[in-house]
Amino acid sequence: MKPSRNPEEQGILTSVHWRKLGRSTAPRRQGRLGWEAGARDWDTFVETGEDYHRLKVHGPALLRAVGPVRGLKVLDLGCGQGWFSRELAARGARVVGLDWSHEMISVAKERERQHPLGIDYLKGDAAGIAKRFSRGSFDLITSCMAFMDMPGVDKVLSGASQVLRPDGRLVFSVSHPVNTSPTAHWLRRRIGRHGPWLLDGYFDEGPHDVLWKLRGTERTLQIPQWHRTFASWFRLFREGGLVVTGLWEPRPTARQARQSLGFEGVRRIPFYLIFEARPSPAGW
Repeated sequence: MKPSRNPEEQGILTSVHWRKLGRSTAPRRQGRLGWEAGARDWDTFVETGEDYHRLKVHGPALLRAVGPVRGLKVLDLGCGQGWFSRELAARGARVVGLDWSHEMISVAKERERQHPLGIDYLKGDAAGIAKRFSRGSFDLITSCMAFMDMPGVDKVLSGASQVLRPDGRLVFSVSHPVNTSPTAHWLRRRIGRHGPWLLDGYFDEGPHDVLWKLRGTERTLQIPQWHRTFASWFRLFREGGLVVTGLWEPRPTARQARQSLGFEGVRRIPFYLIFEARPSPAGW
């Protein structure tokens, strides 16, 4: 099958652009406002299948990393409009979804009313889970592509180590650090495939503005995302009382890359990263 020539499928960065935040920008406030304003369009983007990397690449990979969930009590952080929470509940998990966006939680609750799965959606900041939930409350904590949007991820990780049961797990996906660096884009394009990937400024950590045209809508989402190196991620895990026990870099299959140009380059360059971590053993 020939690869699709649809301009919207030429690669995910045709609709995503990065820029460094100015010193006067308040990234936490900007993130909240961006997600509140874009919640309904984000729901359209996901539920109509336009977010096909979520549906076909990193979403299924995260579910494989999570494994069987039937009967487990799960906290889904940064749940948004509930896509991953619903995937977990459909597999038998008892799910609590948490998001800081009032509008996202409203959309998630609407979908729960339409198709009840027993999910409890709550509005709140993931950085405050240690105060909101009692110690050892959950078997599993998950997050689908949200931790890179969180300014206080150190508090999220330390909170996760406290509200997880001693044998519990934290499993979450983020944009890969080679994708979130200040300079990261395709250097050029050739007919039928992506050109080389240009990466620079890898050690320049911090928030960077994302301008993201949501396919199928008129919305350009403007939010900050935090670039962190691999070394910083591992330091944050250790300081938060967690030890990394699994690591995956999901990519499209060869068949997917042949069928759609939107998958071709992402098969060669890691765009997604999945971590599994557990509470550190006593005395570690």
